[in-house]
Amino acid sequence: IQKSLGKYIVFLDADDVLSKNCLGNRYSKINNSEYNFCVFSMGTFYHKVGDSTSEWQPKSIRPLSDFFMHKLPWSILQPIWNKDFLMALGGFDIQFKRLQDIELHTRALLRDGVNYKQFVEEPDCYYRIDNNRLNYSNFDFMYRWVESANLYYSKFFSEAKQLNQHHYLIGTIYQTYLQLLIRYKKGALTKSEFNILKDKLVLDLNIGKSKFIFFKISKVFNLLPIRIPGINFMINKILTSS
Repeated sequence: IQKSLGKYIVFLDADDVLSKNCLGNRYSKINNSEYNFCVFSMGTFYHKVGDSTSEWQPKSIRPLSDFFMHKLPWSILQPIWNKDFLMALGGFDIQFKRLQDIELHTRALLRDGVNYKQFVEEPDCYYRIDNNRLNYSNFDFMYRWVESANLYYSKFFSEAKQLNQHHYLIGTIYQTYLQLLIRYKKGALTKSEFNILKDKLVLDLNIGKSKFIFFKISKVFNLLPIRIPGINFMINKILTSS
């Protein structure tokens, strides 16, 4: 970011794809505007663009709350940033081993006077779906995730509380817990590894005993041989209620 020569920044991971008109389209929307960043639609693919119909449309009416609860309104690939704004933010927080982009987007949305726009159009970028592309063991990967979820919760709790949105942060803890359950159920984590990570996750931090019970209920239902639709949605809604 510091060494870039242009006025605007777009992030591109090594295994993702930009369309031919992506940069031109984004530049035309942000150039000579007062926007700190603009967000665009993203498609997905497994092996080549076109083999998935799933899209990520940036049309959240409350993106800050959505990021707090890990209901992610957009990913790192979707915005174009004004470089000066990114520099004023201080770039990424290198304490985070996971959730780096979520932390950055949250901090941007908390910035006083932030000016941004979401454009719902045809996708101009594509994210590759591959749940097996881990650079670490499942335990190490989830250890980093748990650490970062805890850090995210504690870092933004005070500001979220001032906005009366601190209850949404439980969603980030719950979604992390679900990832532990999913990997444990699939055998990617041993029982011992699961318990180590579960105990490290701040399940009881500022949520009270009544809500803590729902984590236990979630474990029972998510480890059943069959999936029960709607359970996690309902539990998440209860946990993130004020």
